[in-house]
Amino acid sequence: MSFIRCSPIQFEDKSTDEILHHRSKRDLTLDEETLRNIIKNGIPALNITFDPILLPGSHDVNVTPAPGVAVFNELNLNNVTISGLSEFISNGEMKTSTNTDLQLMTLEFDLSFFLQVHADYIKFDSLLGDTITLYGDGTLQLDIENLRISGTTEIDLNTPVSIKTLNVDVSIEKTTYDISNIMNMGGTSYAEIYNNLLSETTPEILTYSVDSVVATIKDLFNAFMKDNNISSDDLFVSKSI
Repeated sequence: MSFIRCSPIQFEDKSTDEILHHRSKRDLTLDEETLRNIIKNGIPALNITFDPILLPGSHDVNVTPAPGVAVFNELNLNNVTISGLSEFISNGEMKTSTNTDLQLMTLEFDLSFFLQVHADYIKFDSLLGDTITLYGDGTLQLDIENLRISGTTEIDLNTPVSIKTLNVDVSIEKTTYDISNIMNMGGTSYAEIYNNLLSETTPEILTYSVDSVVATIKDLFNAFMKDNNISSDDLFVSKSI
């Protein structure tokens, strides 16, 4: 009896992990329920939470000057915590698609958020309406009502996951600030007046600063993903082939 000698099967120099990872991304889905679960549950295996999401370190925020409305000469936040992301409201059906090699996801969405933002330290210097100098430092507590973000984004599914493009409209219905030492008047009735002034002008300031706000969201997201080396398998629910 003779035997046929067969050569070992070659897998195009790909490791088993690479092959399984490629397969696991073939049926990626990201609907409202999946997105909410991702934000709510985080990634326990990596000890990462998304609600609240923690942004340690110092962050300079660039606000597009809006002469006659507001000009920020300085805005810096340290050790930021954002809560409420998982309680978003979807204002329409989320739509997703992936390209042929399954490395890029396009997401269309219209979401509203009610958020609480805390910073261990804030320092800012601004001019409101070309006439009112507003500055301060200390801790920050900021409540944001109906932050609405709608548009499309392209998400690069390679590790780390990142936002490639973000084309959105952003609006805010209401903000409430509590900066502990605004105008060096912490703990006084004047501090409340100045905090209210900043609260009332923020929605209008945003209309002139959408591009800088969108750039900040993108940069913070990508930095967070890179720092934690988060993959698409860490994030998305995939179905077996």
